[in-house]
Amino acid sequence: MPNMVKNKSIMPKKKPKKYNYKIEMFLVITTIIMLLAIIFIKPKTEPTIITKTIIKYREVEEIKPTYEYLKSVTVRIFGYLPQKTDESGTTRIQQKWSGTGVVIKIDRKKQITYILTNAHVVTEEEDTIIVIEDGDRLVNAQVIKRHKYLDLAVIKIGTLLNNKIEIKGCANSKPQDKIYLAGHHLGKKYLYGEGVFAGYRGYSGIIQAPVLFGNSGSGVFDKYGKLVGIVFAGEVYNDLGSMDVAHGMIVETYNIKMFLRELGLLKE
Repeated sequence: MPNMVKNKSIMPKKKPKKYNYKIEMFLVITTIIMLLAIIFIKPKTEPTIITKTIIKYREVEEIKPTYEYLKSVTVRIFGYLPQKTDESGTTRIQQKWSGTGVVIKIDRKKQITYILTNAHVVTEEEDTIIVIEDGDRLVNAQVIKRHKYLDLAVIKIGTLLNNKIEIKGCANSKPQDKIYLAGHHLGKKYLYGEGVFAGYRGYSGIIQAPVLFGNSGSGVFDKYGKLVGIVFAGEVYNDLGSMDVAHGMIVETYNIKMFLRELGLLKE
C-alpha cells in the first residue's frame, strides 16, 4: 500500500500583542492624582457652633500678658511694727508682714517711683515702717495717701527700681474675661496666676483665681496687660454665710481711676 501522508493544516502564527505602556502610565498617574485629591483637598464646609467656639477660644488664648511683663510692674512690699514699750511698761511684740503692689508711675527726672497697693498693707499705725524689695536691697517707702473708704493706698520711693516699668494703663473687665496676676504668697516671689473675672458684688469685683496671703495689693490684668483691679481679699462669703473657695475680691478700675486722678497720677 502506498504510504499515506497525513496533510497537516498549517495554521498562521498569531503575532504577539504590543503592550501599550502609554495607557498603563496614564492610568497610574490618574489614580495617584485622585488619591492625592482625596487626601489633601477637603470639601469646604461651614464651621459648626462647636468649631467656632474652639477657634474663638484659641484666638483668645494666644493673646495674654507675658510673665516678664507682670513681674516688671509688680513689687514686693514689707511692713513691720518695731518692738515698743509704752509709758505703762507694756512691750509690744514686733510684727512683720508682706504684700504686693504695682508700679503706676515712674518720674525719671525726680527719681521717684509711685506704687499702688492696699491700705491694709501699709496700715494706719504711725510708727509703721514700709519698705520695697529691690533685688538684694530694701528701700524705704512713704505713704502718699490712703483711700477714705476703699482698701487702696499709694506709696512712693525716692529712687528707681531695677527692671521695673509702669503699667500700660487701666481698663474695664466683663464677666468671663480672662485675667492674669503675679503676687507673693506661700513664701515665694512673683507667683503667676490666671483665672476669670466672675462679676461684681456691690462695689467690688470677684475673680476666680488663686488668691492667698501675700497677694494683697496684687494687680489684676486683662489680656492686653492693662490693670483691671487690685486684689484686697481672698475670701468670698455667699448668702448662707459659708465661704466660696477659689475666689478673690478686687477693687475695680472705676474707683482706682478716680483715686489716681485725685492724686494726679492717672494717665488719661
